[in-house]
Amino acid sequence: DITGSIEVVAYLLYLTITPFSMIIYGDMGSGKTTLMNSILLSLLKIFPDLKISVIEWARELILPQSIHRIIVSESGADMNMCIDTAIRGQRPHLVVLGELKGDEIKSWITASKARSTITTFHAPSLNSLLSIIQDLMKAGFLVDSDPLNYFRKFVKMELYYKGMKRILSQIVFFNENKKPIVIYENGRRISEEKFIKEIVKKTRNIIDPDSLSVYNLIKDKLKYFS
Repeated sequence: DITGSIEVVAYLLYLTITPFSMIIYGDMGSGKTTLMNSILLSLLKIFPDLKISVIEWARELILPQSIHRIIVSESGADMNMCIDTAIRGQRPHLVVLGELKGDEIKSWITASKARSTITTFHAPSLNSLLSIIQDLMKAGFLVDSDPLNYFRKFVKMELYYKGMKRILSQIVFFNENKKPIVIYENGRRISEEKFIKEIVKKTRNIIDPDSLSVYNLIKDKLKYFS
């Protein structure tokens, strides 16, 4: 159970398998890795043949042994080499980076051009996240330093110390015109009709050209599993 709402979970899972990189962000301990783990397990349950390649600094994600994993601390290689190996050697549908830290920004953008990708990042707000990513891109001597050319899907996790509750508080998608669409925020979601019109029908995915059928399959499977 990711959010307590099948509709929001369906939105989130569909977004994960679309182009551009998804970033799950928030403060330390807010549940970013836990949410990413839930997303991956849910996708594997619905699409068992989905080929996923995971790169982590250390083992944190709890996934089936069949998933291809590169643990940087154990491999002896640097992060950039590990990302390149994951893309070229494994040819996955979805590439997962446990945490985006900075030095690997150029390699991660290259991966995001070729595959659907998902990662986590420490940042308290979307504005600060975009500002930090832009600075990292400039520091990496990237000619194009606009984060929205590569990162379009942002998921915010928050930690409430009263009861130590970790919640998904916001999902924002930037469309082809770089206009933000707030899909979910603090318990309120956009209508399914709007989600289909603005996102499903205007984006491709890594599963099948018929995007609406893929979205409906995700929703139907979630209802069946619940």
